[in-house]
Amino acid sequence: MADTVQRKIAFENADAAVDFVNRVQQIPFDVDLKARNMRIDAKSLLGVLSICEEKNIEVEAFGTSDEFVELLAEYTA
Repeated sequence: MADTVQRKIAFENADAAVDFVNRVQQIPFDVDLKARNMRIDAKSLLGVLSICEEKNIEVEAFGTSDEFVELLAEYTA
């Protein structure tokens, strides 16, 4: 069974959200974001932009890698 990672993140602005999506799209496992009772595919630009102003976004990743942990550290709320 793959490791599951859960963290809280926030985006400074829409550009940060776009950067996050572009980088997450390179990750070889599924990543979801949860905010306002919605679950969003973190690889979906429109989905992430719809919640990018939230200050309490929960990340749920269905796998892990050093690259992904470093990516999350940049956005940790």
